[in-house]
Formats: sequence, C-alpha cells, structure tokens
Amino acid sequence: MDNNNNNIISAIVKRAAISFVVSLVILLILVSAYQFLAKNFESTSETLLKTKEYTLINGVKIFNSENEELNSIITKEIATLNKDLSNILGTIKLEAEINIVIFEDLDELQKYGELENIGAFYDNNFDLIGLLSPATLDREADVWFFRKDLRHEYTHYFLAKYLHENNISDVPTWFNEGLAEYIGITMDDVIADDPKNEVIAFDLLKTREDWAHQRRKHDELYAQAHYGIKYIVNNNDLTTIKKIIDDSYELGFSKSFKKHTNIEINQLHKLIS
Repeated sequence: MDNNNNNIISAIVKRAAISFVVSLVILLILVSAYQFLAKNFESTSETLLKTKEYTLINGVKIFNSENEELNSIITKEIATLNKDLSNILGTIKLEAEINIVIFEDLDELQKYGELENIGAFYDNNFDLIGLLSPATLDREADVWFFRKDLRHEYTHYFLAKYLHENNISDVPTWFNEGLAEYIGITMDDVIADDPKNEVIAFDLLKTREDWAHQRRKHDELYAQAHYGIKYIVNNNDLTTIKKIIDDSYELGFSKSFKKHTNIEINQLHKLIS
C-alpha cells in the first residue's frame, strides 16, 4: 500500500515538474518574442532618425527639411510653446533635443504613428514628432494647420516629460488629448464652439487602447476632449489643469478631478453636449 502511495506521489511530483518546465519554457518564448517585436518596433523610429539628415536649431533637430522659412516657423513656435506650457504646468528639464521629422507624403507618415489615419504623431520613446509638410507657406490656412499639429504634438511631449519628472501616471488619454487640442486651438486664439453631434462618457476614454477603439466608431473624440478641457478652464481657471494633474499623484485622477472641478468625470460629457 505504501509503495502505491509513493508511486502516486512520485507521479504527481513528476507531472508538476513537467508542467512547471513547460510553463517556464512557454514564458521564456513569450518574453523573447515580446523583446524581439519591441526591438523591431523601436528600430523603425531609430532607422527613421538615422537615415534622415537634420538641421539643429536652438535645441531642435529638424529632419528632412531644407526650407529655412518652415524651420523658422517650427523653432519660433516651440519657443512660444515652452513659455505657454511652462506657465500652465511649470518648467521641465529639456536635456535632450526634440526630434521633428517632416514628411512630404501622408502615407509614409502613417507608417510610423501608433494610431490609424493620423496626420501627425508623437513617439515618446524617441522624443520624436512627425508632421506633414504644409502644401505651401503662402496660404495662411496651410500654415495654421501645420502649426496646430505642431502645437498639439509638442504638448504631448511636454506633458510626458512633466509627468515623468513628477512620477505621475494616472492621467487619462482623453485629458491628454484634450489639453493638446486646447493648446493647439484655443490658446492660439482660435474659437472652437461648433456643436457636437455625439459625445460619449469620458470613462470610456481612459487608455490609449480605449482611445484607439472608440476612435474607430466615433469621429469627434478630439473635439469632445477639447471641449472637456475648455469646460474645466471656463468654469474654474487655467491653474485647475495643473492642480488636477499634480494631486492625481496622491489621490488618483478621478478623485483629484472631483476635488478641483466639483463634478464627477462621468458627468462631464453631459455638460458639453
């Protein structure tokens, strides 16, 4: 009887050991696959920066542009943005150059962006902003849309640096995108007050995955996020943005939002519709 028990125990131990080894092997394979894919994904942007010539102006690397007028627009806009964003959030450490890559072709630009059907992007891994070259610098509208994209993406860059320096990670995507639109449009003295045909709960737009998913079904997410930030500022003041962000370090974003706006996040979409 004891031998049978010993055999059973031995068999169970062997099976457990085999299962553990198999699980470990699978885990190692998955980790290796992830590292391989991550390395290849990152090398796309690395290759982009290595294969394009750049001009360095006042700490800004401008790739793929020999147009001095366009380069001047970029550097002047960034100088203005650093002042505007510092007034809102506070200063950040600008220890490395920001990489601005100018694309002549929209299809090529969209190969590098994280989201589908984009006209500009920011890559946090390489401090890289991708912009589509304006068709001409002679038309004010073309220049404004270029500047708007630059202001939007640079806000992502500045905010990412600020959050990193202050160890803050709980800022939702809608707030990030809304602030970028607010800086790109409203703080450029452009009035945006068109009524929205549809708004959805901001709680559905917390992560990048949420944003990408909902973006496939809804066309007005950027405008909605923009209007959300406008509502916060108009009903409080601009300093509320920094207060919400800073207190989210200890309180979490939802509680910080409620503390400084006196409304719940799930109420906000109803107030801007």
